[in-house]
Amino acid sequence: MKQAIVSPTGDKFITTVASNHLRESTRSIIVADATLLQVGQWVMLTRLDDRRATINAAVAPYQTESGWTAINNGLRSQEFHQITAISGNDITFAAPIHHAVTADGYWGLKHAAMLENVGIENLTLKGNWQANFVHHKSGVHDGGWSMLRLSNVNNSWVRNVTFSDVNVGLTTSNTAATTLEDITFNGNPGHLSLDINSSTHVLARNIQDLARHWHAAGFSHRAVGNVLTESWHAPDRYHNLHADQPYANLIDKNVGGWNYGLMGGSIGQQPNHLKYLVFWNNNNTAPSNGIYNWSFMRHDSKYGRVIMPYVVGLSGWTFNRIETQQRYRANLSGTPQAHIQPSTQIDSLYEAQLLQRRCVSGQIDTNLLGDWPLAGSTTDLSCNQNKAISFATTPGSFNGIDERIELGDFDHITRLEFDVRYSSWNTAKASFIVSKWDYGTKNPYYIQLGKTGKLSARVNGKGINAGNLGDGNWHHIVMTLNGNILGLNVDGTDHGIVTVILPASNNFPFSVGSTAKNTYPFTGDVENVKLY
Repeated sequence: MKQAIVSPTGDKFITTVASNHLRESTRSIIVADATLLQVGQWVMLTRLDDRRATINAAVAPYQTESGWTAINNGLRSQEFHQITAISGNDITFAAPIHHAVTADGYWGLKHAAMLENVGIENLTLKGNWQANFVHHKSGVHDGGWSMLRLSNVNNSWVRNVTFSDVNVGLTTSNTAATTLEDITFNGNPGHLSLDINSSTHVLARNIQDLARHWHAAGFSHRAVGNVLTESWHAPDRYHNLHADQPYANLIDKNVGGWNYGLMGGSIGQQPNHLKYLVFWNNNNTAPSNGIYNWSFMRHDSKYGRVIMPYVVGLSGWTFNRIETQQRYRANLSGTPQAHIQPSTQIDSLYEAQLLQRRCVSGQIDTNLLGDWPLAGSTTDLSCNQNKAISFATTPGSFNGIDERIELGDFDHITRLEFDVRYSSWNTAKASFIVSKWDYGTKNPYYIQLGKTGKLSARVNGKGINAGNLGDGNWHHIVMTLNGNILGLNVDGTDHGIVTVILPASNNFPFSVGSTAKNTYPFTGDVENVKLY
């Protein structure tokens, strides 16, 4: 059996990295010896580098402080990756590498023993944490009612789970390629809601911290390449950034307060976050709290150290600006403590990057004209970038009066599908859920509710009825047009076909929720609209 390769700092590797790459530039590397690797294997790409030049580069433009014992002893970086191809000593991963890697003997691969396909969903997990929380009062206060920890798993998920009366809700540790979605924390407030810890490529979406835990959802301990998106925490809280060298993570479209003293992390494990922490289109809901300039490198505390994050499209400013370096490092006077861009046309960086990857890799049907999830967003997830125009307070929810979404001018389609939910309807006139016209019975394409709440799909006035679906539940609708043959399917059940006269072109947009002039408005919700 081959002897483990030992790095200059004592790390034991399967093999070392033998090529140099800039960060985010590749999925492939050359290793010294690939004979012990195999396709499908999970590995940890890692280093422990105690060279002063490496440490200095990690915290530039700053210098380490004397109390930062962990990073002063060495920069620890890690990413979990699955091998998808091997050719000689060239190996390819499923995802890009986030760090810059070098063939210097410090970077190498370790075994990553993991479980996979672990799923937890549709549950309420209830503890018995009833005391008034005091931060670091005792082990019981800080973690005595810790509910769920995913350790060493990949391709797993926690979905539609409520955590009630706990002081630590959900933690991932040494985990990869995992989704945490539709998670709610409620009940008695405690220490921490969600900690993405030492993990790679974890997606956390729609995390609702109604319990107002001391630390809201966030990242720690060498977490890299993770996303927290479309989530909420209380106006008087802030994200968990519990230090120990997390790197390159995204907080995307989050709503919640920006307040000091809540990141977490000991002095010895500072900084709270290394470079490439991105705040994208976040909304600060904190009340005005006397903070004139927000500081990512606090001069008045030994805590609160984030190395040059990116702040893009922040709204709800209760402070004047991001602090410059002057009060923390006088020799850097005039330079902000973050890369700042006041606004952006890209609603969600996560969704935009996901779409880009899917389009480049050919994962999206080339016949797809547009894919609009709605549910609060007007983004098109097809490769055609047909961003919708919203005339609704919340895209996807319609008040039956004057709200609609315009998708664009599409004259020729073969398939329309969407999800719809309604429990009431207009008994005086029809309601158009989807249409491409303005009024009258000879609309080129439309799906309507009649005066009795019955749903029908029609082309030029002729169509197919599916009955009343107004039970308040979601229903999946598919309208097909194969030549001049119209078909309708609801929740997997066919409702027949009919021969129709194909419509002429017009200049009206495909509209959801009402016609283009707000005639025949619909009351209810529509999501996941796809046109082919």
